This record gives sequence, C-alpha cells and structure tokens, in this order.
Amino acid sequence: MRVLASTKTPNHPPSSSGSGAAQETFHLKVCTNTTCRRQGSLQIVQMARELPNVGLRVTESGCLGKCGAGPNAVLMQIAPRAPPRVLSHLASPARLLDALQGFTTLPMDRASLRAVELRCAGNAAARAGQPGRAVRLYSQALDLPASRATAHLLLSNRAGARLAAGDAAGAAEDARAAVACAPSDFTTASVRLAEALRALGQAREAAAVVVAAGVAWPAF
Repeated sequence: MRVLASTKTPNHPPSSSGSGAAQETFHLKVCTNTTCRRQGSLQIVQMARELPNVGLRVTESGCLGKCGAGPNAVLMQIAPRAPPRVLSHLASPARLLDALQGFTTLPMDRASLRAVELRCAGNAAARAGQPGRAVRLYSQALDLPASRATAHLLLSNRAGARLAAGDAAGAAEDARAAVACAPSDFTTASVRLAEALRALGQAREAAAVVVAAGVAWPAF
C-alpha cells in the first residue's frame, strides 16, 4: 500500500472506539428542521454523539411542533420501554447534560461533557483551517482526567492538526501515543503516524506502520 503525505485537517472521529461500546438504553431524537437548526440543534447532535460509551443512541428528526422552544428533542427509553419525553431549550451543552441527568440513568457528568465540548471545538477549528487553534483545544481536552477514555481520538486529531500546521515531528509524537493507547480497530492513528513519518522523509518507516496496522486489523 502506498502511503502519501497529507495536509488535510483531521476527520471527525466516532465517539466510540468500536470496542466495548455500552449497550444502548436511551434514544435521543433531535429536531434538525429549519428553526431548531438555526437554534443550534446540529451542534447538540454532534455533542451527544461524541459522548463516550454512555449507551445513548442519537439521531436527527423532523419538526416536533414546538418551534418557539427549540432546539427540541425526544428522549425515549429503549430497554425497558417507557413513554417518550419531549425535551426543549437544548441550546447548550449544559442544558443537554441537565436533561440527560434529569431523565436518564446514563453515566454523565460535567467533566465528561466539557471534554467532549473541547474535542468538538477542536474538530470545528481543524475543519475551518485553523490547526493552531485546534491543537490548543485538543491539548486542553487532554489535560482533563475525563478525557482518558478518548485519549486516542484526541491524540490522533491533534496529530492531524500538527501536521496541517507544519509540525511533522509533533504529529508523529502524538500519533505514536495514539497508536499505543488505541484499540486495534482504530486505524486512524496509524494513518496519522504514517502521514507524519512520510512528511519527515521516513517512507520505509511509514510503510512499516501501515503493514503493522493491517496485521492488527485485517479490515484496514
């Protein structure tokens, strides 16, 4: 497999590593119709999807008929079944947390939500072509104990941001750390490392990383 250097900003990774994900016990359907979208419902969807292994399924929905009180969502308990509950005014991470803590038994706390908020902000900065800002936000998230479960995502994304900022050595360091703590099916860290090594002129080492990733995860 040929490994090419890349200066693309990091892809937005899934919140779950793919290993040991919690069983879904609640389903949050967030309205992303016109009014709720203007009120920030897409950001709430992204934030909720990034929560690490809490057992929450998150999908988008059409209008829920309460446009003046948005962003709105419907919260449904999957197992055991329970009547759905309409949630309104979910315009901030704090409101999302209050709703989940008030009406579910999901393992949520403000520290975890803050870590997710910083990671989402870092992703947004990277997509906006601001790798320096992305690096700072990912670093702030990594400093939080609540980020330990998603350290591989943060390190991998920070590696991508550092590479985009021209810091190939820093990118390689972060990517190595991500590979070391990531589950075997999280191959993005290996891709980041290969890209960084290629940028450093270490093509043979980059190829070896790709081969090792293929051995650890044959679907790579």
